[in-house]
Amino acid sequence: MSIITVLSDGNIGGTFLNWSIHYLAGHKKYFNSIINEWSDLPASPLTTTNSHNFKPNQFTTYTGFNHCLTNLLTCKSDQFHTMSFHPFPGLVSETQQAVREIIPIAGKLVVLNNQPKNSLYHKSFKSRLLRTKLGNPLVRNLSDEEQLNDFITHFFKESLNKWQELQLTNIWDQREFLALNIRKDADLIAPYVDLSVNHFSIDCLEFFNIADEMIFDLFYYLEIELDTARVEGWNQIYQSWRKMHYNRLNFLWQFDKIIEYILNGYYMDLKRFNLDIVQEAVIQHELLYKHNLNLKTWQLEKFTNTKQLHDLLEPTNHSLQTIN
Repeated sequence: MSIITVLSDGNIGGTFLNWSIHYLAGHKKYFNSIINEWSDLPASPLTTTNSHNFKPNQFTTYTGFNHCLTNLLTCKSDQFHTMSFHPFPGLVSETQQAVREIIPIAGKLVVLNNQPKNSLYHKSFKSRLLRTKLGNPLVRNLSDEEQLNDFITHFFKESLNKWQELQLTNIWDQREFLALNIRKDADLIAPYVDLSVNHFSIDCLEFFNIADEMIFDLFYYLEIELDTARVEGWNQIYQSWRKMHYNRLNFLWQFDKIIEYILNGYYMDLKRFNLDIVQEAVIQHELLYKHNLNLKTWQLEKFTNTKQLHDLLEPTNHSLQTIN
């Protein structure tokens, strides 16, 4: 019995990867440490937004990690087990401790992560997972709007109060507030991992786009025989899953060009990106903090093209600190 461990950044496909390892190994069941018994492996892990029809051995605290690991080590089987986790929200020392403990125990270690330069992937109003409240892990957000408001009130409550006192509540005011406060960084797993140890590294953009090629190298590293009879079915599911990431990836890939076009007065249709308020705010953020420019956005409800935004450029009157 061995434990394959997937360490990943949050919301970049760790659950789909866990399911894929079991599915392509030919498993019909997997040991679910949460309920401490064997569960059926779903024929497909997909929901409308993610792959959480499969419930992996994953946890968000060190206590959960201990519970999971104890149950997995207790369950003797000829079939390998899997476990997965990403940085525990707000719990740096607990994350460090869990990673230190699992590395010497893991039969095989897989690190699925994003490069910091590609953190724009995470910037979208529509989340891939509704998380628990930042200040109360016992209560889960019930909508994307609630989750965004939870983020704002947790990190920027003082600024929000000032904004509300000025009755700046229109859509263009909300966008500017986000542009002033939003950050492009993300919580990454790599700083917690000793990357000098033997592991299989997967870049999330590689996973989103060419996993149908990469998966063979992964199974070679894992020293697991791949069930070739399942490859075609897996690939059909994978193609459906990768489409879920298209809008985020397209925004990431085109972002620098969008900024270039705005600055130079070139024309690009932005409607094709289906930008949400967070992505629009990220564009405005870049203009503010990298170019000391703002937009005359009064009554501007939607970004439609880059020429439109170029014509609205003006020097910012905000006092800004240098951030990313």
